Amino acid sequence: MKTLLISLALLACLFTSAFAQVPGCMPNAKKYCGAAGNSTGLPAKIDWSGSVNIQNNSFSLHCRQLPANVPAIAFYGTGRAGVLACDGGLCIQTIIKRTNVTFSDAGGFATVSANPVPMGISAEKANFQFWYRDVAAGLTGCNFSQALEVNFCDTNA
Repeated sequence: MKTLLISLALLACLFTSAFAQVPGCMPNAKKYCGAAGNSTGLPAKIDWSGSVNIQNNSFSLHCRQLPANVPAIAFYGTGRAGVLACDGGLCIQTIIKRTNVTFSDAGGFATVSANPVPMGISAEKANFQFWYRDVAAGLTGCNFSQALEVNFCDTNA
């Protein structure tokens, strides 16, 4: 038990120190726009990892609770929206760019690189969401995850 507590404390320290490396550039991300359930019976959830500092160019998006082995695309825009689309809702306004197509694994998990520089993101707010195929749901054949708003910063600005 003592080893487990020490391990958890170490992990917490490593996680928080990874973001504290760049003064003035703390992670600030908010999830919004609840997703509709898909053929798994669960809504697709979005998350992120990496750095919000544009200079690090190391930012990834993750989606879980997807149907197994389906194509998915992450995209970003500059604002929020709330439009019924597919079997859920499009929560991004002014879509600017999308990632390459990826596939969820057997456990319904997908990851894409969304590095700010190639995506054209500058030091500003960006809103992300996943679109994915869901033919098994029997409706329109596609759905969306919840959305994520991220405040990026540029320490060289």
